[in-house]
Amino acid sequence: MKLKKCLPLLLILCSICRAQGADDRPNIVWILSEDNSTHYMRLYGDELGVMPTVERLAAEGLTFDHA
Repeated sequence: MKLKKCLPLLLILCSICRAQGADDRPNIVWILSEDNSTHYMRLYGDELGVMPTVERLAAEGLTFDHA
C-alpha cells in the first residue's frame, strides 16, 4: 500500500531532476555527407546546387572547409 503512494511521488521527483539537468549540455548536431563536391553546391558559389536546408544550417552553424 505504501509503495502505491510513494511511486507517483518518486516519478515526479525524478522528472523534475531530469528537467533541471537537461540544459547543462550543448546541443550539437554533427552532419557528415559523402560524395559532395564544392563545385556543385550553392553554399560554395555554384548557382545550380540549391540545397536550402543545408545552406540554412551552414549559415546558422559551423562548416569545415578544409577538413
